[in-house]
Amino acid sequence: MNKILCLCIAVGTILIAFSGLAAATSTIYVDASATCPGVGTSSDPFCTIQGAIDAADNGDTVLVRPGVYEENLVINKNIILLSSEGASETTIEGISNGALGTIILEGTTENVQIGASSQGFTIIGFDDGSPGIENAAIYLKDSHFNTYIGGNDIVADGETGLLSEWGAVIDGLVITGNEFSGQTFLGDNPAGEGTGEQFDLSNVPRHLIYIGGDDKANITFTHNLITGIAGGINPEGNPQGNTLATIDANGANVSYNTFSGETDRYANSLRCRGTDTEIVGNEFNSDRLNLTNYHLLIGNDTLKDNLEIDEIVNMNSFDKGAYISSGSFVSVGINMAVSESENEDTIFVLPGIYEESVVINKQLTVISTDGPEETIIDRGNIDTILVNINSEGVIFSGFTVQNAENGVRVGNSNNTIENNIVKDIKRWSINVRGQDHLVKDNIVRDQGSWGTERQPRGLFLYHAENITVRNNQLINAGLSFADIIDGIEILRSHDIDESNNVNDKPLIYWKDESHKSVPENAGAVFLFGCDNMTVENLNIEATETAIYIAHGGGNNIIRNNNIGGGTAELHGAGHNIGWRGIIVRNDAGYNQIYENKVIDARGGIEVRFTDNNEIFDNTISEARESIVVYGADNTVAKGNSITNALRDGFTIWGNSNNTLIKCNYIKDNALTGSRWAAIRQFGSADGTIALNNCIIGNSNNDGWGVLASNGQVDARYNWWGDSSGPSGEGPGTGDSVSSMVNYEPWIDLNSTKISYIGDQMAITGTDFVLKAKFTDNEGTPLECSHIKFYVNGNSVGNTSTDENGIATLNIGNYPTGLHEVTTKASLHPECTIQNVVTESILIRNPFGVEVPTTNPLVLIGLIGLTGTFLMMYRRK
Repeated sequence: MNKILCLCIAVGTILIAFSGLAAATSTIYVDASATCPGVGTSSDPFCTIQGAIDAADNGDTVLVRPGVYEENLVINKNIILLSSEGASETTIEGISNGALGTIILEGTTENVQIGASSQGFTIIGFDDGSPGIENAAIYLKDSHFNTYIGGNDIVADGETGLLSEWGAVIDGLVITGNEFSGQTFLGDNPAGEGTGEQFDLSNVPRHLIYIGGDDKANITFTHNLITGIAGGINPEGNPQGNTLATIDANGANVSYNTFSGETDRYANSLRCRGTDTEIVGNEFNSDRLNLTNYHLLIGNDTLKDNLEIDEIVNMNSFDKGAYISSGSFVSVGINMAVSESENEDTIFVLPGIYEESVVINKQLTVISTDGPEETIIDRGNIDTILVNINSEGVIFSGFTVQNAENGVRVGNSNNTIENNIVKDIKRWSINVRGQDHLVKDNIVRDQGSWGTERQPRGLFLYHAENITVRNNQLINAGLSFADIIDGIEILRSHDIDESNNVNDKPLIYWKDESHKSVPENAGAVFLFGCDNMTVENLNIEATETAIYIAHGGGNNIIRNNNIGGGTAELHGAGHNIGWRGIIVRNDAGYNQIYENKVIDARGGIEVRFTDNNEIFDNTISEARESIVVYGADNTVAKGNSITNALRDGFTIWGNSNNTLIKCNYIKDNALTGSRWAAIRQFGSADGTIALNNCIIGNSNNDGWGVLASNGQVDARYNWWGDSSGPSGEGPGTGDSVSSMVNYEPWIDLNSTKISYIGDQMAITGTDFVLKAKFTDNEGTPLECSHIKFYVNGNSVGNTSTDENGIATLNIGNYPTGLHEVTTKASLHPECTIQNVVTESILIRNPFGVEVPTTNPLVLIGLIGLTGTFLMMYRRK
């Protein structure tokens, strides 16, 4: 070997520091393709790296040309080991022959260098099969000072990538610019559960990087890329894993590394347990981690300058994670932080998407650092509860909770749910149980967009008392609740004000008010114990319950409200998120519900456990059930238009007595089949009368016209869609009837009679009254809600018949003269009476005689579909 000798003479001593150069140095060359053994010159290089190391003196550089070198290296002197073309071209592959590693540093060395930027190696480790002996791609044995490892791809192959022996003295180690890849166990599945058996059981995963044990100081671990695998699923199907990188040293600097490796169970990406440690500028990725893993775990008194964990979080980058304000770790998942916490801790959750169901069972504050738009809990439409709070004194704030059967469930007492977005939930978005909770500043949106079979509820106060609700936004969602706990009404205990809104309109929640009108801009209305209230002219869309009146009070007017609609694109007809349009229940009787329109709602109008209500002239279409009478006596439903319900047009059940259903238009309901009907009575209902209704098209999907499951239904004098009468138990081809339905006689529109009566036109001052009587051929009065009168061919108004079949219309002031009066009548415009008897009666007022107001002259004429009478009168 040729060496250049240099004599240095000086006063004192010249020390050459970490440069790795001594007073006299040489470069020794290695080339895998050279003729062995070689002498180390550029023209005659060594063919093995170990040959060059053996020939080198302290301070020499071993320069390795491209190739694959299958050998184990022992470095026991102070040399520099470099490649000429970098790690992609130069590989050192270890051999399992009893050696501890592919590259072993042993003895006592100083200023050893393995690789550099663009001059590193691919260093592949191995496993010798003995669990009691650790192997590594680079193994630091004994005592080493100022070692530099840089620019390498260090590949674990069944064992550790970089390992320092427990009792080795390591000081001044610099690890920079390397990639740590490979896998620390063999095959697809690691062995064991946890690391306790790693020295007894084969194939328990090792660390990818381990610098730990006694006497480790001044370690710099910087600008490295950690991509290897240190965990997976064991043969029994359970998670198993080890830490990716442990840097336990006094005075460590861990900076600007990227941790994107893979492990499992409770392992960490980075663990530091020394003292005076700096951790700054690192990037932690969780794509290949699980929710039970930790990004970072630090020991007690580890951090330099006594920094807190929140300061370390701010000095590094995490794609997601959670930490306790007084803690020593950053976990990947929220639940891990909860499990490590104690009562009254605060858990901060970093931005990211958390695919987990969170259970909070301690008195904690769980808060996102960057708000709900950036911090999302989403398990991908799974049937579960995403956030379950079952402790007391919890604050849960700043999350988006989405895509599951159930969103946030809170129980116990004194919890706060604030500043969250809960959306796309199948069943209930925020389910509040227990007592004394605060629900504020939340957004609940797009409730129920999963489908049709659940009863979606946005903010659901279920068996809850003394709940304060403030400044929440319900968008395509709404408020619902359980009314009673242990027989006691609880709705008055809640404090819900108009700072809450439904679809950008105020939510009205009034208790024990009287003689007031609800504002016309209301988004939903809840009245408890209120009497003589007026709820009219509202436009309410896409909420769970539009109008709810309950628990005392009564004598309210609910009229001319438009409810539902606008959500069929989400759910399809009849699948509106609205649970019910109008509900009157629990002893809030004597209400008038009329001229409302309920379109595309889950339920139209419901009266439950409340008596003596009138439901008339409403239009309900595309509901699930249109009108429900449950446990309510003396309900009158008249003149309503009920169409296209998925299930029933009218449902009467639960001991509802004396329900009168008359003059309604009930068409094309029971869309989902044979269990449903235009009118369905079951339970212990009694005294149901269905009279003068137009019942057509409800049997098209094997549904029924009238279905009685328990108790008789008097369904005489209805039009069934055909002159032959009802089908089923009936003789005809019209809508079907079941047993226990009395359907004879029925209306035959082709033979219905309209006749005149006395006092048809009376002159009373300046008011003129038209009258007509409607009967069937047997003289039985008919009740019709669509009677139109015409004078000289011009419509003068609409009216309905009374219980005697008489239609009366006051047409006010008309000029003196001869007039032609006609009328048209029908159960509904689609059920028009045909072929009526036509009569013409001409009555003249005596010439020159004025009609006294106290005893008016009566003029009589026929009515009919085209019936005509002439009248002449002289006004006083």
